[in-house]
Amino acid sequence: MHRLTAEQVAEFDDKGVCFIHSVFSESEISSLRSELPRLLARSGDGVVREPDAAEDTVRIVYGCHVFSEQFRLLSLHPRLLRPVQQLLREESVYIHQTRLNPKQPFGGGTWDWHQVHTLPNSRYPDRTHSHSLIAYRLWRY
Repeated sequence: MHRLTAEQVAEFDDKGVCFIHSVFSESEISSLRSELPRLLARSGDGVVREPDAAEDTVRIVYGCHVFSEQFRLLSLHPRLLRPVQQLLREESVYIHQTRLNPKQPFGGGTWDWHQVHTLPNSRYPDRTHSHSLIAYRLWRY
């Protein structure tokens, strides 16, 4: 799917959210999953560990598209890029941030989900959701 329906665009315009299911195949998602151990084993820039964990538990990895070829290709994939361009009504879009939150069961601190990066939208001055948040679940519970 490269084009969203009018209903999906309207949902985004009205609610600031649009859920799109099954964009990538299980095989494509498996390729991304195969990168998780390597990304979680990294240290240094972009890797945040749990502050009070007895083990070396990763809390968040920023910039997956910089450190992983699979995630870089995902960020450029037409099935991801074209709907974002369509929702934002812009051909030229950029990645503000990528992050991997590998919340481990029964470990680490709480992690409250929030999105605080609201920017004024020149096309719709009364709205602040001029960005797009893409989330993928890469593993099963």
